Amino acid sequence: MLSTTQQGLSRTVHYSGAYNSEATARQPRDWSAPVLPTVPRHTELRGYSFALYIPRVTTPCHRGAVAGMCVLAVTIALGQAPRRELPSQPLLPDPPYAYEDTSLPSHFTATDGPDSVGTTDNTPVSNPTTNAGATLGRILFYDTRLSANDTVSCGSCHLQQHGFSDPRRFSVGFDGRSTRRHAMSLTNARYYARGRFFWDERSTSLEAQVLEPIQDPIEMGLSLDVMREKLARAPFYRPLFERAFGTSEITVDRVSRALAQFVRALVSAGAPYDRARAAGRPGSTAFNARLPAPARLGHQLFVTAPNPGIRGAGCSRCHVGDAQISLSPRNIGLDPDGTGDAGANDGRFKAPSLRNVAVRAPYMHDGRFGSLREVIEHYDRSVEPSQFLDMTLLDRRLAVTGGPIQPVRLKLTDREIDGLVAFLRTLTDDGFLSDPRFSDPFPRR
Repeated sequence: MLSTTQQGLSRTVHYSGAYNSEATARQPRDWSAPVLPTVPRHTELRGYSFALYIPRVTTPCHRGAVAGMCVLAVTIALGQAPRRELPSQPLLPDPPYAYEDTSLPSHFTATDGPDSVGTTDNTPVSNPTTNAGATLGRILFYDTRLSANDTVSCGSCHLQQHGFSDPRRFSVGFDGRSTRRHAMSLTNARYYARGRFFWDERSTSLEAQVLEPIQDPIEMGLSLDVMREKLARAPFYRPLFERAFGTSEITVDRVSRALAQFVRALVSAGAPYDRARAAGRPGSTAFNARLPAPARLGHQLFVTAPNPGIRGAGCSRCHVGDAQISLSPRNIGLDPDGTGDAGANDGRFKAPSLRNVAVRAPYMHDGRFGSLREVIEHYDRSVEPSQFLDMTLLDRRLAVTGGPIQPVRLKLTDREIDGLVAFLRTLTDDGFLSDPRFSDPFPRR
């Protein structure tokens, strides 16, 4: 499908050529060029793919006229296309930033339990994160050359100050169209043992996932072959590829590996929660002493399953461990059966880590909730019954007796909801949100 700009170009050329049935009717009767049916001529220029409908004419003078009018039409269309100046040379520190694991806290590196963060690391042996590889990945992540018209980058929809998510409900692609789903946060993407990506888990690895938005006709709209050619024309890339991979060859596979290394380097582990965790295990006296009273209440509700006579929200059954990560896609009762987005089948969706969740509104795969309070109120009282509803959200009293499918109603008080919001705010890592290692390296005007 042609973009709006490309469609406009085709119409302009088609009209300017003056040899199709629509335009020929406007010509004087003595304009008698031998004409054959028009045929499409495809070409690529400045990142656009054009289909020019150039008629087959049989006289040299008329072929020259057609060529001149086509060049004029292309020039006009390119002048009207939404573009901006290509980013200049990236600004890199000397010595380079460090991305390899040198300062992660022990509760992120330990592998001593089923919910340990370290056991969920999806880094493949074939693509370990290196300083040079992640540096290259950072530059690629923010380079608008990876879009068809040089207007958007990965960083356009995954903003550092918003936990590498998008404050818009739906992101806007290279030609102004909106995406179908909300941009998922990339925070702690490294920690998901299944190693699958997107809300519906359609990508089998991070290395595969990072290439999909580049090719997507709404998001960045660029073929991988053209991407490679564009990068090869930027003189600063070859030395970066050589440092990362040993030679200066620019390949799609190396772009994929470098981007994946940078995304896996986006580890958030410096929030108030982590400072409390360094003092003691969750729930211990030392841990609780470092959280304010509302957050302590919220944490208690977060880790406690609701049962008769026991106040709890049970969040940690799905958002596990010290990185608050999900283990698999789940149906959380957003829509009645047979309606809404099917996700990874049956209304199930992957959830990102809850780190920095307080700065990542709106929420869910479609951005339907504008605040954390709205999210909690959904789980409290608005979960839809579904035959595919996750077991953690079912009313067990009815389930064990063979009764109808009924979601559990938490009946949280305003104070308890405020406490849960306060606890979730302790997962905000201000250092991560402003860390220069993860920032845009290109100077912007």
